[in-house]
Amino acid sequence: MVPSSRQPDLNPEYKRARSDDEKQEREAAIVLAARHEFDERGMHAFTMTGVAKRVHISKAALYGYHESKWSILATLTVGMVRSWAAELRQRNGSTLDASGLRDSLDGRGALLDLSALYPRVIAPELEGEARVAVEAQLAHAHEEAGVALGADSQDAAGAEHLSRAVLALLGTGSTQDNAVNAILGAMRASGE
Repeated sequence: MVPSSRQPDLNPEYKRARSDDEKQEREAAIVLAARHEFDERGMHAFTMTGVAKRVHISKAALYGYHESKWSILATLTVGMVRSWAAELRQRNGSTLDASGLRDSLDGRGALLDLSALYPRVIAPELEGEARVAVEAQLAHAHEEAGVALGADSQDAAGAEHLSRAVLALLGTGSTQDNAVNAILGAMRASGE
């Protein structure tokens, strides 16, 4: 999300972001602050005011980047799925089983929570073109994760469904390893 090697600072002396790089850095700081806000307060207590305070910008400036808390939570969800997909690619996801997937999600409770909340709570709150854009980004991120899990890269819908199914099963908190392994095995067999 951040184009430069610098990480966003959550406690900067911000001035107005004028250049594209400054705006992208500010957006990255907003998403990072949103992550902290979500981790500490949960979705229902998550507020635009809380995010703005963490980034040290006005609430009005925050609304220049995101029209609602739902927009920020959707952006956060997409970013987390992309990050998980990148980790799966590094781990050579096609060789992972349910236990390895559980390890890849260790410390990613927010990803599991947001993935479960997105279709039921977040998506219905997004409107028009914003929802269409987020849905496309999220579908692509899930497709990347599904391919990293071993789905056929030529079957975008199948790869996307694999990623969503794995997160749904592992997000239940129960031990669904047999179901996850069966899904992974079936996807890998169909790709051979």
